[in-house]
Amino acid sequence: MFRHRKFALVGDRLYTDIRMARDAGAVAVLTLTGETKRAGIADCTENQRPDIVVDDLGEFGRLLKVHVEDVGEDAHRIFRSSRRFFAPPPLPRDCLKADIRSLYPWYRWRALESTFLGYAAYYLVRNNIPVVTKELSGPGDIMAVTAMTYGISKFLMGSVSDRSDARKFLAAGLLLSAVCNFAFGSTSNYYAHLSIWAVNGFAQEWVGRRVDA
Repeated sequence: MFRHRKFALVGDRLYTDIRMARDAGAVAVLTLTGETKRAGIADCTENQRPDIVVDDLGEFGRLLKVHVEDVGEDAHRIFRSSRRFFAPPPLPRDCLKADIRSLYPWYRWRALESTFLGYAAYYLVRNNIPVVTKELSGPGDIMAVTAMTYGISKFLMGSVSDRSDARKFLAAGLLLSAVCNFAFGSTSNYYAHLSIWAVNGFAQEWVGRRVDA
């Protein structure tokens, strides 16, 4: 089913084309290539008022092109922001050797414990399907699609995570997997289960190959 404001109806008559678009909840685009003139728009009723007025279809095409470019720029901006957020922290340049000797053992222990707990948590939110297999329809399909998306994620996201801040990337993957677990338990639809657990499988390799090793 279409989401109404996601499509537009283009026409040149207020009382037929634009009226139908307004009744359908679509974006009403009026072209001035037919009987309707710009001066007559001010006198039309509310259910015949267009959202967009263009001189011809060429102008409407140019508006669409600008809109698509804006959407692409927004997506690129989001990608850049995500990349900055997950970027690894810069290496310290002014640490004294004495500080390194005193801090390194603590940081090494903390990294080891965080890695162990994070990796154990990944197993907890991935290998819990056998507990509810008797209540599920098609558990084999769910486990198979999880294995496939896990393999795809291992191929794609392993390299990405190795170039990211492991603290943020591991936590983001666990958070996504936890959301999938809650969503899985909130529905009994087979296709929803299949889709949710596919996403969960994809989130599993956000742990990174350095941790995986």
